[in-house]
Amino acid sequence: MLSDAFMSPPLTDEDAAQADVRELLMRLHIGHTEVKNRAVDVLLEALNKDEKSILSVLGRTNVAALV
Repeated sequence: MLSDAFMSPPLTDEDAAQADVRELLMRLHIGHTEVKNRAVDVLLEALNKDEKSILSVLGRTNVAALV
């Protein structure tokens, strides 16, 4: 099908995790208080599961803008 030619390749687990972390950071930046609180909780859970990967994503984003 023609639409198959325009589909992006499937994401690896690492790519998906990076996208999730970026989304959480965006929610921290522009979300309401309740959304920000939940984003912090999920980010802390992710850090507990895979600290190295999360820190590498955080290193490539503009976390300073949140402070």
